[in-house]
Amino acid sequence: MAIAPPDIAASALQPRPSGPTGPERKAARGRLRLRRWLDELADIGRGVVQLIRARVVERREYPAASWITDLDLVGNLVARAMRWSRALRIRLAAEAEAAKAAMKLANRWREPAERLNDWYDGEDEVDWLDRSLRRMRNPPPAEAGAPDDCIDGLPTAEVVGQICTDLGIAAALFRSAAMGQQIAAIAAGAHALLDGAGEPWTPPPILPAMDRAAAVQKVTLQAAARRMLAPVAAPEPVPDPVPAPDTG
Repeated sequence: MAIAPPDIAASALQPRPSGPTGPERKAARGRLRLRRWLDELADIGRGVVQLIRARVVERREYPAASWITDLDLVGNLVARAMRWSRALRIRLAAEAEAAKAAMKLANRWREPAERLNDWYDGEDEVDWLDRSLRRMRNPPPAEAGAPDDCIDGLPTAEVVGQICTDLGIAAALFRSAAMGQQIAAIAAGAHALLDGAGEPWTPPPILPAMDRAAAVQKVTLQAAARRMLAPVAAPEPVPDPVPAPDTG
């Protein structure tokens, strides 16, 4: 009587699912893209602050000139954008740590069969089990930084959209088409990534500097910015003191 050969495939150890799943990898890639966009927006915010400082110097050197850009308002827009950006970074870091901790917990006992069967045969295995139990009782903290409640309850898509809008209006008031286009590209990318509601921020056309319509456009943008800032607490001040707007 012939003896059937053993089924090697059935008795082989199954691979340990130690890596992230498809949705987890997608979420991690999304967080990475958001952090990169936040880096770019932070650079734009620093650029706007430099423009504010330059305009302050101009006003001191040419006090008789007519200025219609409210620098306090622009500074508050940038300050809120940077505060929300920092808070969002903390949220993303906490989400990444939570995902990492969940993956470790799910895989903690999925050791190869021979490891589970002989853990009691030596001191190293006993130590390994004891360390595992201690980690389960004392998980690592999920947050990386002090939390800021300024974005509590707000979806990530809304937070990114507001950051882009604040910096976008600031860039438009300084007539920077390059900044506006860069912010618009980030806003569109984040909107698509996060499936945000409504339309992402788009930059207004930069009108000729001496055109009356350009002045009307600035006044309109500043009025919209004031309405956006009114419902929230006063943001942090810009680094340099900014004088009140000089209308001539």
